[in-house]
Amino acid sequence: MSESFQTQAIHAGYDPLVNGRIAAGVSDNLIRLSIGLEDVNDLIADLDQAIAAAY
Repeated sequence: MSESFQTQAIHAGYDPLVNGRIAAGVSDNLIRLSIGLEDVNDLIADLDQAIAAAY
């Protein structure tokens, strides 16, 4: 079972989605990886590309 949480507030002020995410221990700096049976070099290249694009 997996959970997904939105990181953008929908309503001004109190946002139950954000509060639920925080209560579940999902912080803004959490990195979630979903890895299947890809080649390890492909995974490393994908992560390098994503990190470079983010910074």
